[in-house]
Amino acid sequence: METAFDDESVDAHWLRQSRHVRKPIFGREGGSVSIIDPEKPEETVEKESVYGAEGFILQAMHELPKYNDYHLVMGSWIVDGQPAGIGLRADQSPITGNTAIFVPHYIRN
Repeated sequence: METAFDDESVDAHWLRQSRHVRKPIFGREGGSVSIIDPEKPEETVEKESVYGAEGFILQAMHELPKYNDYHLVMGSWIVDGQPAGIGLRADQSPITGNTAIFVPHYIRN
């Protein structure tokens, strides 16, 4: 997936031409994440928060799968170079936040 720092670089300029996501470098639970469509700025989705002081990255948009009006995302944890667990989040917003349904799984040796 195409990614660039939110700066004046050629890569960032290219990403801003199509639907993309703007994320803080350090953040959590969807805070300060925006989904931006330059052709439909009125449809911008934002989750305001305190994150973003360290800067932002831009990422090409990839739609999350939906099930029963919930957007689904899977996260994974690596501990000491080894897979340790996964978490499934489901949220009615396309930006999953701290009120998302969360189902953790862990990996046993």
